[in-house]
Amino acid sequence: MQVDTTSWEAQLAAFKETLAWSSSRLDMVIPSAGVSGVLGKEYFTNLTPTDDPPKPSTIALDVNLTGVYYTALLAIHYFNARVTDESFKPQLCFISSLAGYGDLPFSADYSATKWGVRGIWRSLRGPRGVNSLGGIQANLIAPTFLRTAMTASFVEQLEQAGAKVGEVGDAVEGVLRAVADDEVDGEFVRALYRTSWCIVSVLTSVGIDRQGDCRVIWPRRAWLDES
Repeated sequence: MQVDTTSWEAQLAAFKETLAWSSSRLDMVIPSAGVSGVLGKEYFTNLTPTDDPPKPSTIALDVNLTGVYYTALLAIHYFNARVTDESFKPQLCFISSLAGYGDLPFSADYSATKWGVRGIWRSLRGPRGVNSLGGIQANLIAPTFLRTAMTASFVEQLEQAGAKVGEVGDAVEGVLRAVADDEVDGEFVRALYRTSWCIVSVLTSVGIDRQGDCRVIWPRRAWLDES
């Protein structure tokens, strides 16, 4: 179904329709709606000193952050209302970005949303968070640049500059690993290129988002493939 993720009412209706279809069973929610930012360098360079700056679009904030916030709250509510099934813990898997961990110049709106998603996840994860509500597990996927419609206009430039660009499947594998393993809880998966990804990485080895010991998970290879 198509849903306006910026609308609380539309998302609420979508959750209710899904529950009606699934006989009130809800096991997994992946808040992944996202659009590219619109506040680029040209917003400033196209203006003269005497111009009145136009009101910037907030579409990235509305979709990537507010929409994800709505989805997370609704998911937790309906997870908490489900009949307890100890054989499977409800899974809430956020999609952020490496833009939520580092600098992405002149991408204030997009970067703010990805840092924000990371903040929502950190406030919810773990035993003092949603684990206490029926064992809900909350993980986060932080993909690198992937080949999507969002990146199509600059992928070639990235590769010419030596950047490694991943495929959507790289992030999908990370999601599957996070939601299928009860031991992966409150962690972030850094989705890189060529299905090379890990739970906690160089970033977390210095304490960023770290909950436990740093560990690489399947596929068992280095977190960064230089070949």
